[in-house]
Amino acid sequence: MALTKQTLTLISISALLFSTLYAKEKSSPTPNSSPKKGAVGPAGGSPANSPGGLSHLFDILPSLGVKKEAVAKGANFATKQLQAIEQKIVAFKATIKTRLADTKTTGPAKKCLTQCDENFDDAADDARTGIESINKGDLTKANFDISAVQTDVETCHDCFREAKAEDAEITNFGEWVQGVAGDCLKSLKT
Repeated sequence: MALTKQTLTLISISALLFSTLYAKEKSSPTPNSSPKKGAVGPAGGSPANSPGGLSHLFDILPSLGVKKEAVAKGANFATKQLQAIEQKIVAFKATIKTRLADTKTTGPAKKCLTQCDENFDDAADDARTGIESINKGDLTKANFDISAVQTDVETCHDCFREAKAEDAEITNFGEWVQGVAGDCLKSLKT
């Protein structure tokens, strides 16, 4: 099995990251210092902003063949896609409200549409949180947020599957969100 240049670069970055963090942890002990419960980094700061955090490693990416511009481009793409997801979800929720108000909507479908309305609220919130995470430079959290969007949409679709009341409109919208969110995740792994 041949390893691609991207795979080798990712392995190199990971090894460097762990060795750098381990070396900093080992080489700079302070007398009588013990980690405070709940503290994430020095003085309770976030690890990304701490001297032993990850943000300083972006400075060494060019020497490893990874361009900062590629990371920024992927983050910019993901932000725009998440904004599109949020806007489409808000628009699609109007369709759900209309269908819920329709007297022709049956019991199982009505139950699932009610659940989907809640799931899509969560998905829109997760998309906004993902944008905030990207803007803060916390791409790990952004990945979790984007995955949460996918889970929220899938939970809606699961309701229809379990009720054996497949809904083409929900399925098509869910597939679109899943595809765009998947593209966001790929772009953040650049």
